[in-house]
Amino acid sequence: AINDAMDALLSVYLEQGFWDIQILKKKFICFDDRQLRLKLFIKEGDRRQLMSIEIPEFPDLESKGPFARFKTVALPVPFKFSYLKEQRKWLLHHFKQHGFKSIVIKPELHESQDGIHLEWHVQLKDQKTLFGKTVVIGSSGVNVEHIYRELCYSQSDLWSKKKLEQTFARLKDVGIYETVSIYPLSHVDPSGEQPVAIRVIADDPYEIKVRFGFQNVSKNFIFRDRATYKVGGTFIYKNVTGNADQIRIEGDFTRFYRISEASYSVPWTFGYPIKTTVKGYCNKFDQPVYIGSKRTLYRGRNNGALIS
Repeated sequence: AINDAMDALLSVYLEQGFWDIQILKKKFICFDDRQLRLKLFIKEGDRRQLMSIEIPEFPDLESKGPFARFKTVALPVPFKFSYLKEQRKWLLHHFKQHGFKSIVIKPELHESQDGIHLEWHVQLKDQKTLFGKTVVIGSSGVNVEHIYRELCYSQSDLWSKKKLEQTFARLKDVGIYETVSIYPLSHVDPSGEQPVAIRVIADDPYEIKVRFGFQNVSKNFIFRDRATYKVGGTFIYKNVTGNADQIRIEGDFTRFYRISEASYSVPWTFGYPIKTTVKGYCNKFDQPVYIGSKRTLYRGRNNGALIS
């Protein structure tokens, strides 16, 4: 516990710019009631002040990310040790997002009487990586064109991990593939283009889901006339016409109501990424005279269709 407390004390000093903080000695003072007092002898050292931040190779980045705060705060400020880790992490992420893979980032501290001037030096050792050709690996029966149309990038575009993630999400949302994986191949051609492999396994065209439950309308879980069964099911027919479309039929039934609907959806309409859904539904509700009564006070029906 004592070591943890001393570590926490040192962390507070470091965050306030005292980089040379030292605990020179610790002494225990014992009182008559067998209570101990801990006395620490510390050497604070000089307090570092941050005077300026520069990125000579990329001056436009000095007003972005974690550097932007120093444009609105009057310098100097206490130089927190965590600034170095935060700023380096942001620079690394920034250049990776712009297609660079081999990046060397080094801070250089120029200390003077008034404070510290921080310079970040960035070396990009290789050329930008671009998207190369996309190779589809999948089971037979997979329409390759339906995969290519979901890509969020084009060949020769600047490499972006985010675009790979968006492509993966779109392929999963299509709903006709059991497995989807997307990954870059190790080979990079002289022009900097890196091929991408997409592997898909088509899902079974038919899917049936059955559900069964028990519903009780009472304060405690005992069987009474007000209890009812609940039965439901869903039937899905995938890739009906080869256009990644789906037919979905589902229903749920209890003693008091019946909900059933059928829908047809297609992810692309007239060659554009416009998802179209046509649905018809037929619902019925029986209101008993009172809870537990087998006689019906009235019956409500709700039939209709929609297109979106």
